[in-house]
Amino acid sequence: NKQNWAKQRPMNCEEDLLVQARKTRALNNETHIWIYRNLVKALPWFSTVRSKLVDPAYSGFFLKFRDRPYETKSPRCDNFNESICSDLYHDQYQTPQWPTPENPNPDGTCSFADGCDCGPGLPCGEYLYDHRNGSMLVDFLVNEVLL
Repeated sequence: NKQNWAKQRPMNCEEDLLVQARKTRALNNETHIWIYRNLVKALPWFSTVRSKLVDPAYSGFFLKFRDRPYETKSPRCDNFNESICSDLYHDQYQTPQWPTPENPNPDGTCSFADGCDCGPGLPCGEYLYDHRNGSMLVDFLVNEVLL
């Protein structure tokens, strides 16, 4: 569940889902198993997606915030460690976070000692794929995310 994988360092939802799918298949080999993967939101708690989010060579796969100094409604930085920021657009709604007075019960509470870990230098949030990128993004989504 989210309370468990939100505390992992880094988060490992993708690996947990695969373990659950294998256990389900072991109970009944005829069972059809499907793991939902979002093709709009790039969720960093999936290690396949995180590997692209943290690699500057793939920054074109994702939408970016407007150039500074514009204020944004979604914070660029982590709510636990404000030195962890990203210029890749992301929101922090319905994502694991460090509890704050404004949001004392986020969707998944991260480690009280270290905050959330969605990857090195990466604030936890729902990033967005930039489908204007073309064939490289499509190839990644089809061959690494969906299959």
